[in-house]
Amino acid sequence: SLAGSCWLGTSADDVAGGVLESLVLTNCTKGCVSIAASTGDFTVTGCRFFDSAFGVRASSSTKSRLTVTNCLFEGLKTTDNGSAGVMVSGCVRPVLIQCLFRRNSSGSQDGTSVSTCFTHATSVAGDAAVLRDCQFVDNSGFDRCAGSVVQNPTAAAGLRVYGCTFLRNSCTMRPGNETNGQRCPCLSVRNPAGGVYAYDSYFGYNTLTNTATVQNPQTASVLVCNSIDGNFMFVNCTFEHNRIWSTKDSGMIGTFNRHLSGTERQHLMVV
Repeated sequence: SLAGSCWLGTSADDVAGGVLESLVLTNCTKGCVSIAASTGDFTVTGCRFFDSAFGVRASSSTKSRLTVTNCLFEGLKTTDNGSAGVMVSGCVRPVLIQCLFRRNSSGSQDGTSVSTCFTHATSVAGDAAVLRDCQFVDNSGFDRCAGSVVQNPTAAAGLRVYGCTFLRNSCTMRPGNETNGQRCPCLSVRNPAGGVYAYDSYFGYNTLTNTATVQNPQTASVLVCNSIDGNFMFVNCTFEHNRIWSTKDSGMIGTFNRHLSGTERQHLMVV
């Protein structure tokens, strides 16, 4: 267990992979775990991250994989262009299993590609990102933060959600922060030709608040995406009391938002 305002976290650069297990990190002013230029698979398991600038950030120029299991991310707060929880770039098929993201917040300045809890932004083609049995509870994003889970992958990737809970998350857009327009307290995706598929998941009491003074057409309470060529399917999912509060007519607005052009071949299926 490592704690204290002077503790800067742990950094692993140019590594061939490894395992980070059973660490408790608190008050890390520069973030908890940073993995850079990994050339092999990396696993973070059984760790707890509290009251810090961010939890885990991993980048790689190769086809390495990041797996995060049984971890707690709580009270993390970031104001830079990165996620407070987990941010992955340059890795294929990030997998999050049985992780809890609770009471984290972000005021990021780039609403197109980052989130409060989990961001997958990669230049390496790979399999879909996987969220399995994870909980996202009471997280908040402000201004140009896009939501709780954001994906900006290559065309070959996608997002798979299994048995996850999205409860009481919020996204607030205030005047002066209308650019980079995708906003959603749950899922915000860009360019996933591999599609977005959610199974046996719960989306409840999530709220998007828009007090901006200009029109913002890409807002929703559960899923928002830009003009992409992919499929969306929600199977055996529950949607309960998800809301949007807006002082401005936001065009296409609702539980699901797909900003489509006439040439795109997309469909949304809820079964």
